[in-house]
Formats: sequence, structure tokens, C-alpha cells
Amino acid sequence: MTPDQAVAREAIRYTQSAYHLAGDRGRVDELVLTFTEDGVLELSAGTFVGREAIAERLGRVGGDQPALPPGVRPFLHHHLTSSHLEFLSDVEATGASYFLVMSPVGVDHCGRYADTYVRVGDRWLIAHRTATVSWAAPDSIVGAKAAAGA
Repeated sequence: MTPDQAVAREAIRYTQSAYHLAGDRGRVDELVLTFTEDGVLELSAGTFVGREAIAERLGRVGGDQPALPPGVRPFLHHHLTSSHLEFLSDVEATGASYFLVMSPVGVDHCGRYADTYVRVGDRWLIAHRTATVSWAAPDSIVGAKAAAGA
């Protein structure tokens, strides 16, 4: 690994954490800034191209959530694990990661990301993300809908 790649890995980790923190807080407008302008998000529900299309789709994910017991506040906590990066060039890398999402139901859902990152200025952004939900709890806040392709 070169010194430039070490710096790039940290920049990619920043992008990954910015994606999850914004998503967990329902800040879709911030989340889409982790993608390139023409970034692609592939979900079981379809493929969404460009920040506007991604924002429109992710803005609908939280609707129709199951009822929670009185006093229980909804939350999502994404945990990224086993992330592996490979550099294709000085400006492009691929990544494979697993994710686990916690919610008031406990383990809500889990799956994997397959990503392509590109350098844009001094940032590394997501050019293409395929998110695959491998499992979702029956009373999942959002993962069951994602697994079903909703």
C-alpha cells in the first residue's frame, strides 16, 4: 500500500461513515452528498441514478413503519464490518462491506455493499453502490421492506 492509498482509504472510510450517520438521522440531503452527481444506488426495489433520484427513493424508506410500543423512540444504527478496498487506479477503488442495522426491535436487518468509489477533488465519493439485504427481522423497521424489494 502506498502512502497515497493510505490517505485514500481514510477518505473512503469518512465517506462510509458520513453515509451511515446521515442515513441513521434521516438526513437524506446529507447522505446523497456521499455519491457523485451521477452516482448509482442499486437496491432490490430498483436502480436509482443521480443524487435527486437517490434522495427521492431513500426519502420514502422510513414510511409505513410498524407500530412501536408506547415510549419507544424509533432509531437506526448502521454498523459497517469487514470492509475491504482495492485500488484500480489513483482515482478509482472498489469496496466490499457487510452491514448490520440495529433498531428498537434489536437486530433489524443485515447485508452487504458492493461499491465503486472515485476521487473527486480531495474527496472519495460513491460512484456505484449495490446494497443487498441478506436477512431482516419479521418486525423490522425498514429492512423487511428492503428485503422484499419495496
